[in-house]
Order: sequence, then structure tokens, then C-alpha cells
Amino acid sequence: VRPPNANGDQGPYGVKKIDMSKNGIYKLPEQIGSNDTLVTLNLSRNKITSVDQAIGMCTQLTDLDLSFNDIAVLPNTLGLCTGLTRVKIENNAIGAFPDDFFQTCTKLVHLDAGHNKISVVPPEIRNLTDLVVLNICHNKITLLPPEIGELGNLEQFFSNHNEIQALPPSIGKLQRMNLIDLSENHLTTVP
Repeated sequence: VRPPNANGDQGPYGVKKIDMSKNGIYKLPEQIGSNDTLVTLNLSRNKITSVDQAIGMCTQLTDLDLSFNDIAVLPNTLGLCTGLTRVKIENNAIGAFPDDFFQTCTKLVHLDAGHNKISVVPPEIRNLTDLVVLNICHNKITLLPPEIGELGNLEQFFSNHNEIQALPPSIGKLQRMNLIDLSENHLTTVP
């Protein structure tokens, strides 16, 4: 149980789903961590600039939507939310995935990180073996790691509008792929 903040508030206990999308919220409250029953959190289309480390205390969280905000950095504690299956962080200013995110959030099925400032896809992405949809379009990615070929359940892959110059040959191992968008990159060959 999270201790009370300076106001003596501990946050909403027992709520499983919170949707506060399309508001004018600037900050994710630290009390969010006191809700250990939270499963779904939608704070999309706000003006959030930072996410409190307390998000990592929401250990039951499976669905997180922080899209269309002004977030530049996600806390490393997000990796403590090991039950996450769907993460939407598109249309922010995020420059990198949190440390250990791809080592601990291995249940991800849907990851939407498009329209950010991400430049590196770490090789640990190979741990996301349940991933079906991966959207990393409109970023600053120059290289896809060979480990991308280990995402055996991947069906939709969006990496358009990046700076990718070559594809790893392992991309041919993605047998379930039914949609791949690599348009608007710097590709000169196909493996």
C-alpha cells in the first residue's frame, strides 16, 4: 500500500478501469500507484509531460494508453508492470524505451510507439514473442535489429517514415506477417 502524499491522499482504491482521455491533464498523479487493482488506464489526448515512477506499482495493469500527450521520457518502473498486453504511447516526444522494458513486459501483444523520437529498437525486442502488432512508424530509427525476426506471432508491422537503410535478413522468418509498411525510409535493397 502506497503511503499518503503531502495532502494525505492515497488515490482511488479498487478501480479496475480509468478513462480520463481528452482532458487537459498535465501530470499523471503519483497516487496512481496506490491502486493495485487497476487493469486499464487511458490518459490519451491530454497534455501530460511526465509519468510518475508510481506507475510501476500498478502491477495488475494490462492496458495502458498514454498516446497523444507531451511525454518525453517514460519511467523505468513501467517495466514492473509485467502483465501489460497493450501499450499505446504514440504521438509523444519519447526518445527511448524504458530500460528493461523488453525484458520484463514480455506479454505484450500490441505496442504502438509511432510518432515519437525513438532512434533505437533494442535487441531485447526478441522477448516479445506474443507480439501481434508493432507500430514504430514516424521515428528516427536507422536500423532494425536482427532479433526482429524472432517475433514469430507478428502479423502487422509499421516502421514507415523512419531512416532505415537496410532490412535484416531475419525479417523473412516472420511467417504470420500479413501487413508490413516500410514506406518512406532509405531502403535500397530487399533481403
